[in-house]
Amino acid sequence: MQVTMSSKGQIVIPADIRKKFGFKAGDKLELMEFAGKLYLFRLPDDPIAAACGAYADRGMTMKDFEDLRREDLELEEAKWKRYEKWARRG
Repeated sequence: MQVTMSSKGQIVIPADIRKKFGFKAGDKLELMEFAGKLYLFRLPDDPIAAACGAYADRGMTMKDFEDLRREDLELEEAKWKRYEKWARRG
């Protein structure tokens, strides 16, 4: 699909593409260059919720995610306490 850039550097995303990907007026988009190619991404309205999306697919809420993270931190802290105790003996 071909588009033309205006003198201000603007392009129009064709209606069928906007519809296919659900782009709406006011959406924030990210343009990224990688290996000589340009990629266009829509930025999520709520990046925190989007980052937890994999857990949402499993029926987890943000509270569940926070609880899981807290448990991980507690386990990590306990591991370091055991290490410090061991290191003092040596």
